[in-house]
Amino acid sequence: MKYLQLFENWNPLSKSDIESVRDLNSIGVVSDKELRDLKHRMGIEQMILNYDPNGYNGFNGIGNLYLRSSTELTGLPDGLKISGYLELSGCENLKSLGAGLEVKKDCHLYGCINLESLPANLKVGGSLNLSDCISLTSLPAGLEVGGHLFLNGCVGLKSLPADLKVRGNLNLVRCYGLKSLPDNLAVGQIIR
Repeated sequence: MKYLQLFENWNPLSKSDIESVRDLNSIGVVSDKELRDLKHRMGIEQMILNYDPNGYNGFNGIGNLYLRSSTELTGLPDGLKISGYLELSGCENLKSLGAGLEVKKDCHLYGCINLESLPANLKVGGSLNLSDCISLTSLPAGLEVGGHLFLNGCVGLKSLPADLKVRGNLNLVRCYGLKSLPDNLAVGQIIR
């Protein structure tokens, strides 16, 4: 059904779509739990689609987007620009981030166990925490991180891009698949 494709095409449901789901619920085709899950997913979707980089985003503060442990989330839309912090830690079904993602401050993706890749041209002004992203096998070329880069427990990571730039520390604890480091690696300090 159309409503099950939230987060895949980023086209919000219309009022008539929602009424159709409610009608299906009233005759037992859609369960009460499925209706609750849909409403929850729609809330997450609206937080992302209505993100205001200059506005106060609920208790999250100005410019921040907080979606920690949103297990329904599988991806982000293209072109998202976060003027504060992006918190997606524990989003276990997150597989990818939208192209052109920019985060002015810290980006937390700790424990996104199904995250397979990062978009090209990802920009993070603060620290980037990818700890325990066990499905991540590589980082994009040209990645620049303004703070620290945490890769602890990224057991699937096989290599780092030669042009990786990290202004803070590079944390590589439990990166068992990583056998060598690029010769010209530009980092503050390497922690293994």
